[in-house]
Amino acid sequence: MEIIVLMCWSIWISRNDIIFKGIISTVQSCLGLFRVVFTEAIYRAKDTQKILMSQWLDQHL
Repeated sequence: MEIIVLMCWSIWISRNDIIFKGIISTVQSCLGLFRVVFTEAIYRAKDTQKILMSQWLDQHL
Protein backbone atom coordinates (compact mmCIF):
# COMPACT_ATOMS: atom_id res chain seq x y z
CA MET A 1 0.00 0.00 0.00
CA GLU A 2 2.84 2.37 0.83
CA ILE A 3 4.29 1.93 -2.65
CA ILE A 4 1.02 3.05 -4.24
CA VAL A 5 0.74 6.07 -1.96
CA LEU A 6 4.34 7.12 -2.59
CA MET A 7 3.94 6.78 -6.36
CA CYS A 8 0.77 8.90 -6.23
CA TRP A 9 2.70 11.47 -4.20
CA SER A 10 5.48 11.51 -6.81
CA ILE A 11 2.94 12.03 -9.60
CA TRP A 12 1.32 14.84 -7.60
CA ILE A 13 4.66 16.60 -7.07
CA SER A 14 5.47 16.26 -10.79
CA ARG A 15 2.06 17.68 -11.65
CA ASN A 16 2.61 20.64 -9.34
CA ASP A 17 6.01 21.28 -10.92
CA ILE A 18 4.33 21.54 -14.31
CA ILE A 19 1.53 23.82 -13.12
CA PHE A 20 3.33 26.11 -10.69
CA LYS A 21 6.96 26.09 -11.78
CA GLY A 22 6.63 25.40 -15.49
CA ILE A 23 9.01 22.43 -15.21
CA ILE A 24 8.21 19.73 -17.73
CA SER A 25 8.27 16.31 -16.13
CA THR A 26 9.00 13.01 -17.78
CA VAL A 27 8.24 9.50 -16.66
CA GLN A 28 11.90 9.07 -15.79
CA SER A 29 11.96 12.19 -13.61
CA CYS A 30 8.81 11.02 -11.81
CA LEU A 31 10.39 7.61 -11.20
CA GLY A 32 13.52 9.33 -9.93
CA LEU A 33 11.43 11.34 -7.50
CA PHE A 34 9.70 8.12 -6.41
CA ARG A 35 13.10 6.54 -5.76
CA VAL A 36 14.09 9.48 -3.53
CA VAL A 37 10.80 9.43 -1.61
CA PHE A 38 10.88 5.64 -1.21
CA THR A 39 14.48 5.81 0.02
CA GLU A 40 13.38 8.32 2.65
CA ALA A 41 10.62 5.90 3.68
CA ILE A 42 13.21 3.15 4.10
CA TYR A 43 14.99 5.29 6.70
CA ARG A 44 11.75 5.52 8.70
CA ALA A 45 10.94 1.79 8.44
CA LYS A 46 11.52 -0.81 11.10
CA ASP A 47 14.89 -2.52 10.94
CA THR A 48 13.29 -5.81 9.91
CA GLN A 49 11.64 -4.17 6.88
CA LYS A 50 14.56 -2.04 5.67
CA ILE A 51 16.33 -4.90 3.90
CA LEU A 52 13.18 -6.07 2.11
CA MET A 53 12.30 -2.55 1.01
CA SER A 54 15.82 -1.90 -0.27
CA GLN A 55 15.79 -5.17 -2.20
CA TRP A 56 12.41 -4.34 -3.75
CA LEU A 57 13.64 -0.92 -4.82
CA ASP A 58 16.80 -2.34 -6.39
CA GLN A 59 14.85 -5.02 -8.28
CA HIS A 60 12.06 -2.84 -9.63
CA LEU A 61 13.71 0.49 -10.42
